[in-house]
This record gives sequence, structure tokens and C-alpha cells, in this order.
Amino acid sequence: MLTINRGNSLSDINEFIIENDYSFPILMDKNISVSRNYGISNLPTTIFIDKNGIIKTIKIGSYNSVEEIENDLASIQ
Repeated sequence: MLTINRGNSLSDINEFIIENDYSFPILMDKNISVSRNYGISNLPTTIFIDKNGIIKTIKIGSYNSVEEIENDLASIQ
């Protein structure tokens, strides 16, 4: 799992990681190129990509439950 941030400062990101006890990497999209390449205009947007690099699911907005995340995750297995 990777998270891509496009706007927050490094100190804000580090605070977010510590507050939520996250252990996954958060990458910076400083020039918004990743967002442009994937057509992301709304945040948050979650993209599930399989091991072959094929986009399987795009979720715009926040998840409402763990079940919802698990269902989308199952689409890439």
C-alpha cells in the first residue's frame, strides 16, 4: 500500500502518520504529475492496481467501512 499526498507539508504528513500509527509510505506528488497521469481531481481517491499494473477499482471519496475496503481489495486478487 502506498499513499500519495499532493499538498500537505512534510511536517503535517509526519504528524498524520504518528497520530494514526500508520506504517505504510506516503509519497509526495509535488508537481501534481501523478494526479494528472491518473486523472485524479477529487480527493481522496483510492486506486487498486493489480500485480500486472492494471487498474481494477477507482474509489472517489472516503470509505465508509472496512467491509467496503475489503470488497474492493478482493477485486485485485
